[in-house]
Amino acid sequence: MGTGVIALTSAHPAFYGLIGPFLARREIVAEVGGPLYDEDGKTWFAVVEDGRAAGVCAVMPGGIAVYQSDYVRPEARGRGVYRALCAARAAAFPGRARAVCTLASLPAYLAGGFREVRAKGRFTVVERNAIPGAVPVMPPGPSTPVLAPGDPLAAARHAFAGLGAIGEDERIDVINEIRLALREHSPMRREPVDCVLWVPQEQVRANDYNPNVVAPAEMRLLTLSIMQDGFTQPIVGWPDGEGFEVVDGFHRNRVGREAAALRKRVRGRLPLAVINADRTAKEDRMAATIRHNRARGVHTVDGMSAVVLDLARRNHSDEWIARELGMEPDEVLRLKQVSAMAEMFADHEFSEAWEAC
Repeated sequence: MGTGVIALTSAHPAFYGLIGPFLARREIVAEVGGPLYDEDGKTWFAVVEDGRAAGVCAVMPGGIAVYQSDYVRPEARGRGVYRALCAARAAAFPGRARAVCTLASLPAYLAGGFREVRAKGRFTVVERNAIPGAVPVMPPGPSTPVLAPGDPLAAARHAFAGLGAIGEDERIDVINEIRLALREHSPMRREPVDCVLWVPQEQVRANDYNPNVVAPAEMRLLTLSIMQDGFTQPIVGWPDGEGFEVVDGFHRNRVGREAAALRKRVRGRLPLAVINADRTAKEDRMAATIRHNRARGVHTVDGMSAVVLDLARRNHSDEWIARELGMEPDEVLRLKQVSAMAEMFADHEFSEAWEAC
């Protein structure tokens, strides 16, 4: 595809291939003072050279249109790309408009009929009245050589081609967002493992109710397993407003933090699958932790007794506790007895004692 200006919105199949590489880029934020982002109703313009956007700008239509999201790749500057973008946007939206522009873009806005209104920190607010007699003329949309809509795999590869230019830490965050977006379209989105995110370790914290104990020898084996084979299972967590609380994977969480070589290898992050939103009540999380543990770990009696006590205090019946924790009813009763809490037996009917003859 030759050089030219095209217009498109996020509904177009070529959108993420052309505009995606500009969104939330750290170097762009540092240069223009904020991220480029998309939102409903926004129209984008791009100068496309050899199937790649050399520069972009956008507008939010309205009674007073808002011109925004201006950026030209450094290697494409000085060749009239920004001038072409501004002309195409003005031709498509010639009515009243305003913008918050940088010092570098201010001359182009003034040349386009805008006037300075006020300073806003390092930026300048500018406005323009409608261009007299102008009839809106929208540039064409992208043609199929930019992207093949019938080949979603090729489209994805095209969209992701720019990821290699992003720094590692930011790239991980961007890929996390891509995984979350993909999950919205997955038939398996109800399964937490369908979307594993690499979360900074400081955002993951242990829970305060896990009764599972791993002996030192098994802990060393777990460390060796993860060091040699990698993380083959994610940590399971739930969002608590400040990060994520571990539901399953307490010891994998420890290994990821405490093994220095592993911590370096995974860039200080932990693989996390987020539990379904309808299972985030504490009793649900406690039950999930026990179910995960019982198939492979050893629980201390005191720890299990404390969990049963907590669930009973939350007004759950013995039948509920047994069902949710995968126990037999007599196990629940014995664990209640261990707690030595008389109130736990207030609703339990005891048989009459034997009388001595």
